[in-house]
Amino acid sequence: MVLFLRTLLMKNFNFKLLLLISLVLGSISSSEAQKVPDDQLKVFQNSDLSKYVFDLEKKAKTLAKNQDVLEKDVAYKLYSNALMRISGMINSGDFYINDEISEYLEGIIQKIDPDNNPETGIYRVLLSRSSIPNAFCVIDGTVIVNIGLIGLMESESQLAGVLAHEICHFKKNHSLQQVKATNENKKSGRRSYTSQYLSMKYSRESEYEADAGGLNLIAASPFNANEYSKALELVTGDGQDSTGFDVLKFFKTDAFKLDTSIVSAKEVKRVLRKSSKKENKTLLSGNDDMFESHPEGQKRQLAASEILSSINYVAPTTTLNSDVFLRFQRLARFEMVKNDYYRADYLQGFYNSLRLSELYPSDAFAKNMVVSNLFWLCNLKSAGVIDDLLSETELRNSTSMAQLKLIFADTPNDDLGKFLFTYLKKLWESDNTNETVLYYLASAADIHLGKETAKIHYKNYSSKFPDGIYISNVNEKLH
Repeated sequence: MVLFLRTLLMKNFNFKLLLLISLVLGSISSSEAQKVPDDQLKVFQNSDLSKYVFDLEKKAKTLAKNQDVLEKDVAYKLYSNALMRISGMINSGDFYINDEISEYLEGIIQKIDPDNNPETGIYRVLLSRSSIPNAFCVIDGTVIVNIGLIGLMESESQLAGVLAHEICHFKKNHSLQQVKATNENKKSGRRSYTSQYLSMKYSRESEYEADAGGLNLIAASPFNANEYSKALELVTGDGQDSTGFDVLKFFKTDAFKLDTSIVSAKEVKRVLRKSSKKENKTLLSGNDDMFESHPEGQKRQLAASEILSSINYVAPTTTLNSDVFLRFQRLARFEMVKNDYYRADYLQGFYNSLRLSELYPSDAFAKNMVVSNLFWLCNLKSAGVIDDLLSETELRNSTSMAQLKLIFADTPNDDLGKFLFTYLKKLWESDNTNETVLYYLASAADIHLGKETAKIHYKNYSSKFPDGIYISNVNEKLH
């Protein structure tokens, strides 16, 4: 509960809302609401941390001096602002520091661009905890990669293609060129340069140029450039979930009949259109071209095919060792679900945990996170504050996410409560060794069916798991 409320405070939820949540959801206390494992990623505690520490003024002056697109003083202000924000990111807790995936990604970049000196090179990777599949390169050469991108990609070559695309934006000075062009077109003064950079998006031509440059880099590397088109399909999606995952089947049970009019194609389209207008974030907070179908994904895929054909590209005959990638892909998928839960991003967490449980059906953690996220969504609905939480969730052009948002927003509270209880009861009957399922079954009964019904299940928990992780909460309920 403490973590949940802290997260909402960070999201600027109002005090009245926080008080309501704390009163209604008081049945879940402290960290016992859900036990989430520690980071599975290796962190190199004694490694060199120099890439995370820098003299901001000195670096900004050097970068401004070495560019020839903007006037030096304007460029200095721009770089200073960007570096200040990067420093804030590093200290925010939203990034992995000195982890093995960042090291792995830097190794991929080295293969893409061998001219980059691994010791003093211009590129450095910051791995974000965000589950949104995205990557972007800041004007100083910092490549920010969301862990969600690694969880979505299907091969190392696809991942390399996205990184090459971002590197080319940097090599071509697209950010600086865009700032200059935007201000010249608007005939605005110097003072707007920084704000223009922080709110801009790349032009279509810049996207095509970065695609072309990235493909040429990949074509000269050990990676398969043909897989970049698939990467584009996965990341852009063109309004559909390119993974083919169907979330609606989860709600098709004997005890619950979903009102399909809630998730009609018309409603989904409306919600996605409204969401796309709102999700207009800056480059530095994660809104790069890869998600912004401009130009549309299918056009970019066609253009990529033409480029590779024009250079008579032949894919490598040797296959890269995929074991390392597959290990990090799996780690990323579990980290995504864990991070969503820590941020109280329950809708995104529910979607990602559903996908995780489908990919790894025998994994207990995946099953328990489906239960945990579903429980919180249903109880926020019961508390009357679900709309406030859903409004904070980014749909990112995902049909499945739009469907889930509509289900939890528009399904009557009593129907959702019934679904939650019957779903948990069926899970418990199929596996009566899972204490998390039994605990949430009792908690669901407590809120939706009354305290007397809940006591039946709390007593059952106390009997079966006298030393369980939720036993203090259960004892409190029984006494």
